[in-house]
Amino acid sequence: MRYEYAVIGGDERQGYLAEFLAGSHRVIACGLCRVPESVPEEVSLERAIRQADCILAPVPLTSDGTTLYALKKTEETKAMTIGAMFQELTPSHRVYAGGIPREWMLLARRRQLHLTDYMKIEEIAWRNAVSTAEGTLAEAIGRCPDHIEGSRCLILGFGRCGMAIARLFARLGAKITVCARRRDVLCQGEMYGYEMRQIRDMEEVLSCQDLIINTIPARVLGREQLEKISPQTEILDIAGQGGGTDFAEASRLGRSAVLCPGLPGKYSPRASARILADWLENEQNAIK
Repeated sequence: MRYEYAVIGGDERQGYLAEFLAGSHRVIACGLCRVPESVPEEVSLERAIRQADCILAPVPLTSDGTTLYALKKTEETKAMTIGAMFQELTPSHRVYAGGIPREWMLLARRRQLHLTDYMKIEEIAWRNAVSTAEGTLAEAIGRCPDHIEGSRCLILGFGRCGMAIARLFARLGAKITVCARRRDVLCQGEMYGYEMRQIRDMEEVLSCQDLIINTIPARVLGREQLEKISPQTEILDIAGQGGGTDFAEASRLGRSAVLCPGLPGKYSPRASARILADWLENEQNAIK
C-alpha cells in the first residue's frame, strides 16, 4: 500500500499528528512513542520512507546532530539517523521537520529535495510560540522556589518566543527585562512596558535576576557572563541548536542552568500537533 504520510520519531505531538491526519489520509508510523490504533506501524525507517509521499520528521529534527529525535528509545529509533533518512529521500518526496540544521538544508538543496522547516513558516512559528511560552512557564514554576509574581525575569532575545514569554510572565506579575539587538525591537518592547536593553549591555543586569530565559540560538551565556549570575538564579535555555548557554561551565561554577528543548511537544502536544496538521492540510490542498 502507498501512504500519503509517514510520521517518524519525535515526541508526543507526532502521535497526535498521525491521529489527526489518519482521519482523512493514509498514514504510516515509525518510531513514535504513541501509535494511534488506526495507524499501521513500520519498524524500519527505510521501508517507511519508501512507502510514503510525505515524510513528517520530528520537531526538532535532531537533538544530537546525528540521529532523528525520538522520545521512544529502542534499538530501531537509535538507528534512525539523518543520514539514513537522506539516503532514502528522492525529489518526489515532500519532507517536513522542525529545527533543521543548516548543513542538512544545504544538502537538500543540492540534491533538489523538497525539505521544509516548520519553524520557518510564520503561521506555525507564531502559533507555536504560545505553546513554548506556556511550557517555559511550567518549567519555571517547577524549578523556581519563589512566586513568578514579583520575580525579576530577564529574557534574552525578543523574537516570537521571547515576545510570547514576556507577555505571559508579565501578566503573572513578573518584572520583565529584555535584552535584544535591533533598535526597532527595543522600541517595540518599550511600548509594552518592559525594561529593554541592548544585548551588549546584558552583563549590567545579570546579577540581579531571579530567572533568566534565553531564546537566542548562539553562545550568549559563556564563562564571563555566568560568573556574574547569582547561584540562586534559575537559567532556562529554550533556544534551538543546543541553546546559548555553556552548560559545562555553568555546572563548574555551580549555576543552575537547564536546556529545555521541545516544550510544545512536552506540555501541549495535542494543540501543537493540531497546528501542524491544519497547516499541512492547507499546504497539500495548495499543491494539488
